[in-house]
Amino acid sequence: MTRRAGNAITCSTASAFLHASRRLVLLVLASVATLIAVPAVAEAASVSWTLPGMADASAAVPFRWSAHPKPGSRLVVQRQEGTARFWRTVLGLPGSPSGSASLPGLPLGTYQLRIADIGQRGAVLAQQPRALQVFGDVPFSTLFNANVEHQAVVGFNGNTGPGTATTPTQTFQYAFGGVAGVGNPAVTVTDNNCRSIHFDFLPTLPEEGVPSNYVGATGTITVVQQTLDPVSATAPLDSGGSLDAALVPGQSWSMNSSASLPQPGEDSFYIYVNGYASCDSSVPFTSG
Repeated sequence: MTRRAGNAITCSTASAFLHASRRLVLLVLASVATLIAVPAVAEAASVSWTLPGMADASAAVPFRWSAHPKPGSRLVVQRQEGTARFWRTVLGLPGSPSGSASLPGLPLGTYQLRIADIGQRGAVLAQQPRALQVFGDVPFSTLFNANVEHQAVVGFNGNTGPGTATTPTQTFQYAFGGVAGVGNPAVTVTDNNCRSIHFDFLPTLPEEGVPSNYVGATGTITVVQQTLDPVSATAPLDSGGSLDAALVPGQSWSMNSSASLPQPGEDSFYIYVNGYASCDSSVPFTSG
């Protein structure tokens, strides 16, 4: 009986020791695995947005964005300013994955903008820049400035302007004028920062009315460009006409004039011109 009890005690002790040893080994292995485990790589911050390339002056500019900002960072829209090209925050955004917002209206100009995720110490964690051109209507009285070197009104025989043309039926304020069909092209612009242009024009024999030998006479202006088809408009003598044309910023264009006379050999008449253009700058047009 005593021997059996001793054997039982010995077996029980051995079993407990074996069990404890296995647990110790498992704990050691788990500890080693924890020590050598490769830490997970945090996802990098990212931002993107959809912003139009052109906008109207003083009008809000809508856009959409998507982002994965870092915790504790700031999601902002910034504008580059000054000769040092300093980025100034113009709009703060919520740190949500996506959304829509509007930039405050801007004056005429070309702007460099970016959406950015800014860290707690001012570091740029992610960014996406965009250029924005802001356009507005600029009158011909500003764009065609006779005091500017290489001003754009060239070759217009009898060129005059600005001033007022008076006919028996109306008074017309003009930026420039000249004899139709003589010295074409009348206007050449090589430094163009406009996207569209509107002309008002008046073919006339100033203060003379329409003599019988000029009945049926018409005046035409034509806009010619590098990559767009020419566009023209025609108006009878002493009757105003208008012309609208799209322009390509950065491409040169010219305006020609012509006269259609019912009786060959008659002297031509004047065409007076006014209007405005949608530009991203109010700097006068130049031709050289």
